[in-house]
Amino acid sequence: MLSLFGLRSHPARRARAVSKRPPANPREKFLRLNMEALEAREVPAVAVVLDYSRDAGGLFNNPEARAVMSEVATELGNSLNASLGAINAANYPGQSWVASFLDPATGYTASVSNLVVDANTIRVYVGGRALDGPADTLALAGPGQSTIPLLVGPFLPGWDNAVTTRGHSGFAPWGGSITFDSSEAWHFGQTTVGLDANEVDFYSVALHELGHVLGIGTTSQWSGLVSSGTFTGAYAVAVYGAPVPLAPDGGHWADGIKVGGLGANLDPTFDAGSRVGWSLLDAAGLLDLGWGLVPPPAPVSPGTADTVSNGSVTLVLDVQGDVYRQEANGSRTFLTSQVMQIASGSGQLFILRNDGAVFRYDAGGFGLTLTTGITQIASGSGQLFILRNDGAVFRYDAGGFGLTLTTGITQIASGSGQLFILRNDGAVFRYDGSGFGLTLTTGITQIASGSGQLFILRNDGAVFRYDGSGFGLTLTTGITQIASGSGQLFILRNDGAVFRYDGSGFGSALATGITQIASGGGQLHARRNDGALLRYNGTSAFSLVTLTGVSQIASGAGQFFILRNDGAVLRYNGSTGGYDNVATGIAQLAGVQGFILSRNGNVLRYNGFTGGFDVVTSSATHLVMGQGIAFIRRSNGDVLRYNAFTGAFDVVASGTADLAVGQDQVFYRSTAGALHRYNGFTGSFAVSVASGVIDIWSIAGQFYYRDTSNSAFRYNAGVYVAAP
Repeated sequence: MLSLFGLRSHPARRARAVSKRPPANPREKFLRLNMEALEAREVPAVAVVLDYSRDAGGLFNNPEARAVMSEVATELGNSLNASLGAINAANYPGQSWVASFLDPATGYTASVSNLVVDANTIRVYVGGRALDGPADTLALAGPGQSTIPLLVGPFLPGWDNAVTTRGHSGFAPWGGSITFDSSEAWHFGQTTVGLDANEVDFYSVALHELGHVLGIGTTSQWSGLVSSGTFTGAYAVAVYGAPVPLAPDGGHWADGIKVGGLGANLDPTFDAGSRVGWSLLDAAGLLDLGWGLVPPPAPVSPGTADTVSNGSVTLVLDVQGDVYRQEANGSRTFLTSQVMQIASGSGQLFILRNDGAVFRYDAGGFGLTLTTGITQIASGSGQLFILRNDGAVFRYDAGGFGLTLTTGITQIASGSGQLFILRNDGAVFRYDGSGFGLTLTTGITQIASGSGQLFILRNDGAVFRYDGSGFGLTLTTGITQIASGSGQLFILRNDGAVFRYDGSGFGSALATGITQIASGGGQLHARRNDGALLRYNGTSAFSLVTLTGVSQIASGAGQFFILRNDGAVLRYNGSTGGYDNVATGIAQLAGVQGFILSRNGNVLRYNGFTGGFDVVTSSATHLVMGQGIAFIRRSNGDVLRYNAFTGAFDVVASGTADLAVGQDQVFYRSTAGALHRYNGFTGSFAVSVASGVIDIWSIAGQFYYRDTSNSAFRYNAGVYVAAP
């Protein structure tokens, strides 16, 4: 039987199962499809080949529709790990087979004799036709069926195995089919830019239907794990915290289900105007069906990023953003996902979700949101502090966050049991029990913690460690960046070498030829000067990721982003360990708030709820980050500064010819040749620092300018020194 599932849009809120049986044939042997397992992969193991030959309605004559469908097939295929043998009757004399599937063109069963399917490949027939009109069934999908005619030549066990299991120990389909309703108002964008309330996001629906082709809700393996209206697979139960409630059709998660406050893609209904990505629960469903290696009895944490305790409860954050409770017997209980930080304070435990929401651990879980719009949380002196995305710092008091302790802050960090702040004028302060007292140091571009210590990077490239009372001897010099990842501290030297702090100092280089390091999603990444991407493996080295042509990396909104030379932006997916394409046509990345600049001048900001980018302004020529703030220059010469409190950009200068950043400072050159530097304390570019300037630029985190005499100067800790 071919089992198909339809996804419906709101308000028609119930999906239905569609079943069609091929004509009976007593000489045919019907073979059940078997599945195998999804696990995080950096190398694509399964190619999803899309066949549009049954697209009689011409839906995929639209190149944008094909581009999105290809992106979905690549993303989900890249996350599958299986060793599937080829199906080719030519290799087995006298044998044959038939692939059957629901024809997207007609809605009836179609068959292809002796279909050739390459190794590590599944074939999916994709097409569109009018189903039942807008606001009802959006699409239908399911795996195909394999049949071997009996009494054809000598019996060859190898052929039976090739068709049935594809030489694999688990379930191994040849493919299936997906039919989209051609009468829907589809949004074919690879991002959510332009997605309005009357359109259905094609990306989300295509991802959903390919999930059905891979067996979610459409196989006997799925139904074997269904009991009393719930799904009982070990992985899904671990993610959800209990048997997962299903929709009445038994083939989708319950309508409106959420894990960690985020919806699942395999929900039975879909609201127009929104994008729903592949969730941790969806991935767990594939694991329980057997995609990938045979799963262990319970999910294994992929590596610990942080651990906090309030004396009675211990929380563990793994490098994929999942939070577990450590049990007395040594096991771990899954609590929530999509988390970028955990911290303790005032005897409580807190999490910062990657959409900027803060929750407190209560009664075995995380209840109501305490606050939103947060970029960092950190503890010190036994208390919990938050940094809001407008630069304000608050302390947890009596069940909530009270008065603002200070403003104009770029970063907060913990070390040696203390809480530190970096003000946007480069000054560092320590919380002293009631507030932030004397300045500990100035001229700082970054602070970061690792191995329980607090480190600072001075704008002359020197790195210091807090030693209990202040910042003593220089640990090292010539550093352009510091960053935390997997609970450790890393530095990038200006010759391209990356080192890790080992408890007393920085030992041998972990990698060389590096131009950038950045953390996000609990991971530490590095961009090599040949455009290759590397990721720290959590133990002692960087591993090459199969991504090349990388021009920029950045962290923002708790996420890690990659800009490729072709203008595509990819986001690290902590659930799969892969990289999802989230935007195209991009010219620049910027960190902290997750901004990108498109090639057509639009500035977009990452939306942690939708997983996409929203346009926030246009007509931009430059996008830079300095002192923890995003600045843009418009084509009319205005410079705008991001106001995180209002979510808009405020004009802070006009008549500018260029914009650049270096040593975390922001500079602009006026059309008259004056050089101005942003003063984070006053919030303006009020002071001219040079005249007769004809060019400004940045290299390796340093700022340079050239004057009319053709002399070059470099900004160095508040002064400008001659540069070669």
